[in-house]
Amino acid sequence: MVMITKQTKIMGVTSLLATLAACILFGLGLYIIERTEDTLAAKRHAVAESRFRVEEIVSLSKLVEASSEERDALAQYVLHNDDVISFLMLVEAIGAEQGVSLEIPKLNEVPLNDTFDELRITITLEGGYDAVVRALTVFESLPYQSHISNVSITRVGITQLWTAGLTIHITKYKTL
Repeated sequence: MVMITKQTKIMGVTSLLATLAACILFGLGLYIIERTEDTLAAKRHAVAESRFRVEEIVSLSKLVEASSEERDALAQYVLHNDDVISFLMLVEAIGAEQGVSLEIPKLNEVPLNDTFDELRITITLEGGYDAVVRALTVFESLPYQSHISNVSITRVGITQLWTAGLTIHITKYKTL
């Protein structure tokens, strides 16, 4: 027979409370461990990401150093802001050297990106067929990063004069 006395009741309730307190402390401990683990995982991730960025910066710095001479060589083929007037004078001189009359009816600048703009120069030529074709050939081989579009060549009536129109697209450094 089981005897339930006041003392056994107190021990039972105390045991139950101690077990309940132990469960709560155990749950709280697990919660703290989980939170600490999450925090540590976030810190590990941040450290790994930081190391990756440092390695990437070091790699890019080495690439910049290694490509310095090549970039300097390529920069010679891009028109600088100070050279635009000289370039336009060169275009006019090419026309004169090839024996054609040359006009620049349109000149505008179009943004390409953060570093470069594109200078678009519309040119009309008039002269003999051979002179016009020679001038077009010279414009195709300009020593700059460029391309030509909208090329047209037509004969003026029944004369020996020909007219040509073209647009030269020249890459130039952006105006600061």
